[in-house]
Amino acid sequence: MPRGPRVELEYQTYSDNPDGKGGFTRRWSGGRKISGVLTSISADKRLGPDKETVYVTHKFFCDEPKGLTISTKQQFRLGARIFDIVFVNDIAGQGRRLEIELKEIEGRVKRG
Repeated sequence: MPRGPRVELEYQTYSDNPDGKGGFTRRWSGGRKISGVLTSISADKRLGPDKETVYVTHKFFCDEPKGLTISTKQQFRLGARIFDIVFVNDIAGQGRRLEIELKEIEGRVKRG
């Protein structure tokens, strides 16, 4: 695991609720807090030449939380900062340590 200050990210899940107009409103709710090391990625490492690229702004390194499967359909929250989960890598394939690639979302209003 890389060195750095440990932080606690809140793992958030969502539910879609009918909005009364035929559509849905997505509502995020807090879940478990997961402790690990959050590192930012410099801009020159975000792009790949001549291919479609999913932007990643941060990596989060943590021990795999017991009883929880981290999904790219969910997100993390750190205070007012929101991070979409882009990719989850099981380091060494042993289910003990995770490297989670994140994209920080700016301007998203959070509730819950």
